[in-house]
Amino acid sequence: MVSGVLICLAKRAEDSFLRRPAYFKFMFDWMRNGYTPIFEYVGPTNRIVLRYDTHRLVLLALRHNATGEYLSYSAIKAHANSHGIEVAATAEGFDSVKNVEHFIDHTSNLIDLEGYVVAFDHGLRVKIKAHEYLTKHRALDDMSSKKKVVALCVQGFADDIMPVLDEADRNELARFRHNLNILAERYCNIVLSRKDFAIAIIDDPLNQIPDWIKGVCFGLLDGKPARPSVLKNMQKNWDTLPVTWRGV
Repeated sequence: MVSGVLICLAKRAEDSFLRRPAYFKFMFDWMRNGYTPIFEYVGPTNRIVLRYDTHRLVLLALRHNATGEYLSYSAIKAHANSHGIEVAATAEGFDSVKNVEHFIDHTSNLIDLEGYVVAFDHGLRVKIKAHEYLTKHRALDDMSSKKKVVALCVQGFADDIMPVLDEADRNELARFRHNLNILAERYCNIVLSRKDFAIAIIDDPLNQIPDWIKGVCFGLLDGKPARPSVLKNMQKNWDTLPVTWRGV
């Protein structure tokens, strides 16, 4: 089953590039000769980790359908350049990898780049990714859903990923945490006393106070502090919280 996101991205790439005569002719000629052109589409709307300001369709490889062999990079670049098609760049300063440890160290320390694909002569290809990219990938995975972001904020781990986020993501997370803290304070104030809770219930005709608040109030009778219990229940009931994260 193909996801709607994949179909949407494929349609966007088709509309942006494949309807151009140069791209269409390039692909048609190579497919007619038994090769599959392999592209990667990047742009502002299909970000995984790195941000892209413009839409680009980058040629990665040309592979023979019957033998599985890849055309050499020099041949790919020559043919693509003649059609005005962008080709994936090579690692700066490396025509080939002679010292593996040096290359891995170089790749690990890359900034604002994903990494490289090492292409062996016999066809095997291996991805090596930058440490910063992997760190950001893990951080952004933690920000991929409201459930995960609520857990980050409630458990106090938001500050741990702030340094690896870019400014836009950092500001977005900071705003969400601020709104979550305001909500937590509101809930804490409600449960500080049974009197406050009773008044709040009476003044809540729209049922904006969640049912789990009652359990927190009973817990206070046992001498439990309000905030830890409120935060724990906010995490557990993340999908009922009246704060939004990326539309959810």
